[in-house]
Amino acid sequence: MKKIFSIFIMVFVAIFTLSTCNGANNDNLLKSLQINQEGLSPNFTPEQLNYSLFVKDSIDNINVNAIANDDKNEVEIAGNEDLKTGDNEVTITVGTKNGKKTVYKILVTKTSNIEASDSYLQNLILENITLQPEFKPEIFEYDGGSVPNKVNSILIFASARQDGAKVEITGNENLKEGENIITIKVTSQDGLTNKNYKIKINKEKTENAISNVVEQTTNTNMPNSITDKVDYKMLIIVIVVLIFIIIILLIRNVKLKNSK
Repeated sequence: MKKIFSIFIMVFVAIFTLSTCNGANNDNLLKSLQINQEGLSPNFTPEQLNYSLFVKDSIDNINVNAIANDDKNEVEIAGNEDLKTGDNEVTITVGTKNGKKTVYKILVTKTSNIEASDSYLQNLILENITLQPEFKPEIFEYDGGSVPNKVNSILIFASARQDGAKVEITGNENLKEGENIITIKVTSQDGLTNKNYKIKINKEKTENAISNVVEQTTNTNMPNSITDKVDYKMLIIVIVVLIFIIIILLIRNVKLKNSK
């Protein structure tokens, strides 16, 4: 019985610890985000950190109402007043007691003509490259991973969201060994705004090309750390199932000893 009781204690501690860790992953997010202007894109979700908004040129301030998941966390809002013509960055920072911070960003474009001042990309595709994170017009920085040493240029398809906007691509040719930054600059039709999308590409060194390819193939989709990718609910279920199996085996063992 002492063994069974000890096992129950260990399971309880494990479940409590995992539940606490899982909750800590979300305690620095927002629960809701509301503004007094229509047109926030995309619609708010706690995991989405980047947004865009167009407002009329008569708007100087926007009201932002942001509520944190954990009401003990501090929420700081900046950049939502004295808006200038063109692009303005509004930030909503959620700070936790342990020092972690999550920053939500709204790029507010103040203009009299939304279409003429739109400098967002509609599509961004790189040949044989998977972007991290997945492309969204409101996200401006990406990681394209590594390419073999023999690759000297990358074919890119990028189209602006509005006709008449100018798209310039630099850094995708004559790749050097090591880190390369590809920049896609989009200038609006009226020249009022521009956006710079940046993609980091690592070109392998000659001596490491073969070994790195093998390593990447072996480690495809492997997480950087187990705790970052663990499905806690599934892990708890597995632990509970295992503990029941152990208990059944212990009871069976006791019965066998008693029968002898």
